[in-house]
Amino acid sequence: MKKKGRGRMQEWTKEEEAILVEAVLRQIRMGGTLRKAYQEAAIKIGRTETACEYHWKMIKKDYQTELEQAKEEEKRNREGETELNLQEVIHFLEALYCKASENRNQEIIAGYEAKIRSLEAELEKLREENKTLEAVVGTIHAALTGTKD
Repeated sequence: MKKKGRGRMQEWTKEEEAILVEAVLRQIRMGGTLRKAYQEAAIKIGRTETACEYHWKMIKKDYQTELEQAKEEEKRNREGETELNLQEVIHFLEALYCKASENRNQEIIAGYEAKIRSLEAELEKLREENKTLEAVVGTIHAALTGTKD
């Protein structure tokens, strides 16, 4: 893909054309757009989207059979899809929301339970420290009342 004068690319190779054709046919089969096909091909072969579009318009008459087959395949794919009604979508989203809320609530509860365990351990330490301090206060009190008598 060497450039000719004034930024124009050389003629298309068979490999470049095959990449463009495959991208176009794949997008048609998937119900995509030609614009996506041009973008995909441009990235793969190093040409502009406009160059891909122009070249496709020049060669598409050579691929009429493949185009018709791709369109038929897309039609079969589309007809085979299951239609979702609005009520089914709403029900699915509500169930998904409930599940997410349930999981979030379980995470919150687990966090609170961990905090409670931590606070209970801290409370036990404080009770032990309180006992020690009460013993020290008792000793000091006994010492003070014993010296005043």
